[in-house]
Amino acid sequence: MCTPQLFISVASQGLKLFSSISQQKSARVQAQHQNAIAKQNRINKETAEQFRIRQKRKETMAKAYEQVREGREARATAQASAESVVGKSVDRLLQDFLRQEGEYKNALLNNLDAEVFASQQRLEAFRTQESAQSTYVQDVNYLMPLANAGLNYSNDYFVWKEAQDMKDLMKQSSQGYFDKAVDSVQ
Repeated sequence: MCTPQLFISVASQGLKLFSSISQQKSARVQAQHQNAIAKQNRINKETAEQFRIRQKRKETMAKAYEQVREGREARATAQASAESVVGKSVDRLLQDFLRQEGEYKNALLNNLDAEVFASQQRLEAFRTQESAQSTYVQDVNYLMPLANAGLNYSNDYFVWKEAQDMKDLMKQSSQGYFDKAVDSVQ
């Protein structure tokens, strides 16, 4: 008792079911791809930031080393010239020089600490940005599209069945009329 109308309904609901599942799978793959891009973007930014802070650390250490080297040369020169001069002025000059050298090194290290802290904050921001760029990956739901297709088919079946019942009822009610008309003609 499979009429063309019901066959078309079954085919239509089957296509809708497969289309819905295909769309869900495609959305899942797209979300996974988007998350992979966001993760790679974060990794690239973190790598660049870590390289930048390493370079900054090397630069600061090179400045500090240069300051130590220049300080040793200046102290040696001052001590060599101070051998001929005796007094507190040379001692004060050396102490002032050492104080300035210490302040310079302290300023360099404080700047480096600030850079490291800012770098850590940027790394945390990269992780947060990755979370913001990531999307939720949904599982493919087979039950809902299948249930939807079943309900749509049952609706089509009941519409068809109602039309068949109405057709049969009209046929029964009109059949007595046609039988009387045929008898009167004879």
